[in-house]
Amino acid sequence: MPKLPVFGTVGLAYGFVFRNLGTMYRLCWFPILVSTIPDIAPAESLASGWSPGLPALTFRLVIDVVVFLVQSFLTAMALVAIHRVILFGDRQPGRYFLFNVGRAEFYFTAVPAVLQFSIIVTGLVAFAVIRPPPFGQVAVSGGLVLVLFLGLSAVWLLGTWAICRLIAFYPLIVVRERLPFADAWHLSRGNFWRILGVVVCASLPIVVVMSAAGLFALPAVLSGTIPGEVAALPLISGVAGVLLGVVLGIPLLALGVAVLCYCFKALAGYAPDAIVHSTPEDSP
Repeated sequence: MPKLPVFGTVGLAYGFVFRNLGTMYRLCWFPILVSTIPDIAPAESLASGWSPGLPALTFRLVIDVVVFLVQSFLTAMALVAIHRVILFGDRQPGRYFLFNVGRAEFYFTAVPAVLQFSIIVTGLVAFAVIRPPPFGQVAVSGGLVLVLFLGLSAVWLLGTWAICRLIAFYPLIVVRERLPFADAWHLSRGNFWRILGVVVCASLPIVVVMSAAGLFALPAVLSGTIPGEVAALPLISGVAGVLLGVVLGIPLLALGVAVLCYCFKALAGYAPDAIVHSTPEDSP
């Protein structure tokens, strides 16, 4: 299997974002903007204001599920469009209002939804079977803390390993328009540590910038420069979330997709600027 160039792949991902930022905003602004609008009117306010004969908790749950699915589908439109730019060179020139409904968008929505639903159901079943006592009645000991720490660490390590091994999963969905678990797993064979290195190196600058921004903003918040009553207004915070979701979210989405696609190209034997026309097994 080809060896993944760690720093070269990270450089390609960041280079793609900086060179194509205008294209990313042009293609993605509409679905991302619409997907962030529910942040202005959160589900709590909708559930408290109107209920069609359902208990408030049930109605709130229905709203949460619907909003999650709609937001996931709109985000999937943007993600698939970015994949197509990198994999196929499909920039969709002249298009400013992206709204695509296809098999790839469906898979991009369904896979995270099924995964999240499975995690919730597994947790509820485990809770019902174990039936732990109320939290206040649990005797917290060093052994219990150690067991919880080891268990959570094992889950985190297993999840990290699985994510790295399936790094080519979403690009392959766009190429083949089906669920390619086995093919994605096969492509990453022997490259786990290199893939992990790409993910860490690509994420590190973002973490540093966000941490620095938080440190600069912290003194202003603590000193009261930002009035608490203004910062607490739901409408203002919702609009701010929408703006951040569009202005900052689109480049971050593009960076994440670029990491996936350039990893896929390297593992499948494609040149970084090659147009993907065939399956990985037939690639040059």
